[in-house]
Amino acid sequence: MILPIDITFNDWASHIGIDLSNIIVPIPPDDIRGWQDWASQLINNNQLINVPLPTTTAYPKPEDWGEWAAQFINSIPT
Repeated sequence: MILPIDITFNDWASHIGIDLSNIIVPIPPDDIRGWQDWASQLINNNQLINVPLPTTTAYPKPEDWGEWAAQFINSIPT
């Protein structure tokens, strides 16, 4: 699984579709400010549980996507 280090959100989001071929990955947003909606769709579309929720309280800035992504990677079964 590709880590969210030295990579853009869109590149990471596109790549996890390859790493996690058993889940439905939404099309990444053009604007990084939409990452939380994208992440919510990813979670909801796949009925994932025990994963970090991409709330604005926990991740208030657009650049916080990497922190969420790292926690997401660590929380899903491989």
